[in-house]
Order: sequence, then C-alpha cells, then structure tokens
Amino acid sequence: MSAFVAHDLTINGLRMIADAASGKLVEYTRIALGDGYMHQAQTPQTMTGLVNEVLTLQPSKIKSNGDGTVTVSAYFTNTALLVGFFYREIGLFAKHPDTGEEQLYCYGNAADFAEWIPPSGSSTTVEKIVDIVTVIGTAVAVTANINMALGATLRDIDDHNGDPDSHPYLLEALANKVNGTWTIYRSLDELSLTQTASMNTVVDAMKNYSILIVPLDDTPTLTPYPNYSTNTQDGIGVLTVTKWQKARTELRFTSHHAGISLGNYFVGFYNTGEFAWKQLAFAGPPQRYSLPALDGYTYYDSVYYKDEFGAIHIQGHILKVSGSFTHMEIIAALPTGFRPSAAIERGVTFNPPFSVGLIDVLPNGNIRIRLDNTSANIVWFDFSFYP
Repeated sequence: MSAFVAHDLTINGLRMIADAASGKLVEYTRIALGDGYMHQAQTPQTMTGLVNEVLTLQPSKIKSNGDGTVTVSAYFTNTALLVGFFYREIGLFAKHPDTGEEQLYCYGNAADFAEWIPPSGSSTTVEKIVDIVTVIGTAVAVTANINMALGATLRDIDDHNGDPDSHPYLLEALANKVNGTWTIYRSLDELSLTQTASMNTVVDAMKNYSILIVPLDDTPTLTPYPNYSTNTQDGIGVLTVTKWQKARTELRFTSHHAGISLGNYFVGFYNTGEFAWKQLAFAGPPQRYSLPALDGYTYYDSVYYKDEFGAIHIQGHILKVSGSFTHMEIIAALPTGFRPSAAIERGVTFNPPFSVGLIDVLPNGNIRIRLDNTSANIVWFDFSFYP
C-alpha cells in the first residue's frame, strides 16, 4: 500500500474552501492516480496537476464526516490496466464555483513508498477503494460527480445494512420475494373487478408486493390517460402492474400495432394526498445493447439497457426461423450485470395467431417463453425489472 508522506490542500483548494464558506457549491469531479515524483521546488500546495497522470477514477461516494472534513471514495481495479505502474501520486479535482474550471483540490505523493500495481493478466488482481479525506471547513454545499455505473461495494452494503432507516418497505418486499409471497394476478376477475374500474381502484385492490398481468383489451381505465387498447392491432397487447406499495407502483403497457412494438411506462405516486400517474421520462438516452443472438432466431430491434434509476429494460421482437415455439423454450440470454436476482415473469404477445403469454427471465440470464399457443413463432416484448 502506498504511504503518502507528502499530502495537503493545494492553493486552488484553499481558495475554493474560502468560496464555499460563503455558500458557493464545491463539486468534486474525479480522483487521479499517477506515478510521478515531485520536483525539488514543488510542494503539494503548489501543485496544479499530477506530474504524470496514469488514470482517472470517477467518485462512487461522498460522505460528510461531521468534523469539517469529507471522504470522497472511488473504486479501482487493474483488470483493464494495460501497463503496470507505481501508485505514487493521488489528486482530487473539483470545479471552481465561479468559473466551472476543473482544478486540483488536494494532492499527495508517496515518493519511494509507492505501491506497484501490476497490469491486467498478471497473477495478482488488485481491487481498491480509494478514499481521500479532505477539509471543507464550514462549507455547507459540497457534492461529487458520482459514477452511477458502479455497483455497491461490500463496505457500502455493510454501511447500508447498518442503517435501520434504509428503505424499510423495500426490505419487506425483498423478504416477501425470498419467501415466495409475491402475489400474481392474471385477470381482473381475481380482484373482483371489471374493465370499468379505474386504474387507481385496481391498485387499491392489489396486495402490496403483487403483479397484475392482463391483456390490453381487458385493461381498466387509466385516468387521466386513455385506454391504450384502442391503439393496438386487434387489441393485442399486455398490461403489467407491479405494486411494491401504493406509494411505489409501476405500470407498463406493451402493445403491437402495424408491426411496431409500443412501450409506455408510468409510475404511480402520491401528490398532495392524491394518488396520480406520471409517464416516466429519461434524463438522457441510455446506452442500448443488442440482445445476444442464439442460433435459430432472428432478432428485430431487440435491445437491453439500464436506465438512470437502475432498472433493466428489454425491448424488441424475435422470430423463430424454423418451426414454432415450444413451452419453456429459451430464446435469448442476458449478460452479467443485466440479470434479475430471482426469477421474474412478464407479459408478452405472440403471433400467429395474436395472443398474450408470459416470459420468464432467470437469474442466469436465460429468457424463456411460456405459452399455450403451439403455432406461434414470433414474440413481441417490452418489459423491465430491477436487478
């Protein structure tokens, strides 16, 4: 482990602390690692950058320590490192609150006490949580550009599990899921309701931690939005309602119209005491990936991606090249990082003839179909889940 014998705030960092004390925001942007030695006339305070920067880490966590300091953390592994290096330099960068210019906030150098980091493919795999504890003084507004693509570390999980206020209803939901107590409804009759019921009435009738899967032509009224069965070919489509609690209910319409898969995603929430629906909008276009192909199938616009809320989305349609689908047939597979923690089922549509059925996504990533229609060779899907 590197021992940073020389470390301090830089002059620019001290100026930003003074600005932050007057209420301006300090945003930590990245942590940089390097292998350079400081020159004889240099000190950590005078540094404006690393001597020889090797790589950049995006912060994964920022924590106020309650004593005028914060801890900024980042995850590092050598699994993609092409060339080894001596982990001698470390620097925390931040945006200047007035100009927006990125500047070195604090700096450390281990000199001859640097740790060797071997490249990828060597006999040693290195994984580190890089922590920088730095002074913020009396600043009340600090933040970091957090890398949302990183998963939780074991330390993050331990900290989270030690917090008694960590999402109590989600913990209950996960316990129910493990115990197999999620309720699946496959018709409005099971809720003693008809198509004239409003969607809010349907949600009220559903148990907490339950899923409703019904054809679109049986869809109740989505107040204040229209009944989407009028926008589908022959009313073919599926509605999936996932209810954790009424304060968190997800609504997914998937339909097929003129050869196009149409997906509409709503989230239910409380607003001034009244339950309302809001269509989910993305903050920006997520990175989409083509569904990995299996032999014997043709994939049309079949993609998977993760949105900014962490939900996995699967969309497209698949044609079996020869013959018809069989019950429990595996038609695709998701890679690691895009798989559910436990098996899930979602509604899909089949053709020919047009019919509604189910699809399973297994923890190993396999996607398999369940159907009574023995002549179908095309499946349309547009569904999501939390891993």
